[in-house]
Amino acid sequence: MEETIFEMMNAKAIATALGAKWNRIGTKFRRTLFDSRRASDGDLFFALKGERFDGHDFLDQVFDQGCRGVVVDRKRDIRTAMNVPDGTAIFEVDDVLTAFGCLAHEILGLRRNMGDFAVYAITGSNGKTTTTWVLAEFLRASGRKCGYITTVEVDTGARRFSTGYTTPPLETLKGIFSEMEANGLSDCVMEVSSHAIHQRRFGDTVFSGGAFTNLTEDHLDYHKTMEAYFDVKLDFARIIAASCHPRPSSGRRDLPPYAVCLDGGNGVRMYERAGDLPLNVIPVTVRHPGFDLSGLRLAGDYNKSNVLLAAALAEAAGASHESIQAAIPLLRPRWGRLEEVETKSKARVFVDYAHTDDALRNVLSTVKRFTPGDVWAVFGAGGDRDPMKRPLMGLAASETADRLVVTSDNPRSEDPNAIIGQILSGIPEPARSESVTVEPDRRKAIVLALARARAGDAVVVCGKGHETTQEIRGVRHEFDDRCVCREFE
Repeated sequence: MEETIFEMMNAKAIATALGAKWNRIGTKFRRTLFDSRRASDGDLFFALKGERFDGHDFLDQVFDQGCRGVVVDRKRDIRTAMNVPDGTAIFEVDDVLTAFGCLAHEILGLRRNMGDFAVYAITGSNGKTTTTWVLAEFLRASGRKCGYITTVEVDTGARRFSTGYTTPPLETLKGIFSEMEANGLSDCVMEVSSHAIHQRRFGDTVFSGGAFTNLTEDHLDYHKTMEAYFDVKLDFARIIAASCHPRPSSGRRDLPPYAVCLDGGNGVRMYERAGDLPLNVIPVTVRHPGFDLSGLRLAGDYNKSNVLLAAALAEAAGASHESIQAAIPLLRPRWGRLEEVETKSKARVFVDYAHTDDALRNVLSTVKRFTPGDVWAVFGAGGDRDPMKRPLMGLAASETADRLVVTSDNPRSEDPNAIIGQILSGIPEPARSESVTVEPDRRKAIVLALARARAGDAVVVCGKGHETTQEIRGVRHEFDDRCVCREFE
């Protein structure tokens, strides 16, 4: 998909789109990319600077691999710092990321009159995947042909696959939309992460509506402050207000629907500030559901919020109240979202993606309500990610579970024991000494909890959910929490 969608781009047209200083070398490019490892002949490489890497450090590598052009920060004098091959086009810009957005808008042509193909976007700290899937189910129940793009998988109507991203790169996203339209789909629901919003990873996609689930502490390694994190979410409401293209078939010019969950974190604040935008803002609360949730099989008040949010947006998008209500009892847990796993343990066993303090508190308190015995929480925290949330996760787990087994998640390049130490720092005494077991090996930690739990207890393995690998020191190993639980003897 990524190899062909750009066709052949002319260097002069690119320079114009980027507003770039250009060395006037005339050439054409077959694709753009950020990943130096994938660079080859005919590519245009964007030297992005991230939190832990700088694309400018890999220019020699992409030159060796045959790149015909590079987009670089004009403050970096690369021609004196390294040997640039003859015939290489150099585009110097003020900001490499902004430049890519300009290229996407001007050349890729992602913004287009999409006719009756409508794209709905879900953002928020927790619940994006579930809300996206549920909204797609509600639209399908109303007779629409709907695909989805989630952290777990993409459904284009003809095939399902994973991109490895919550929100795929722009070049991949355009290909997915094209495939959906070719398969006769009328709608797409997609997750949009805060990183994707900040990076404008969706280019100039035309959104027909959106929803905001909640805001809890996460990704502060990237956004630095909660205020900055919140402003990114608010900015997305502005994007939807500006880009929405109402369905021509409706003959109406309604404001784009934007559902906001008032029960999650700064959701109230989001509602208040989004209310000043040209949006049809729909507040959603568990206290005033408007739908009968007595038949809902997704446990937890947080899932009620997710379902109601999806229902409100679906109804605003034209689905009937009756079709939505009929679909609610048919929803089933999936993708490691409080997914019950059959094991030989005496306890009931669940796998969940909870990886923030708020998510841990929600899922563990939910399980606590229907568990007569002890609730065991097996969890860790991801490496190379927001360290500030780790003590909060420890505190949340200690306040909602009876027994804790603190272990590794995806430590990535960090020392697993250092991450565990930060989690433990948030657990007060005497809970730390009375109810906490530390086992850095995740497989052993899961087995330990399954073996010690008694009849009437529940074991909740948190943090990875649908994931099937564990990343340790830059190497990904096959690891699926659900499989480990099922293999328990």
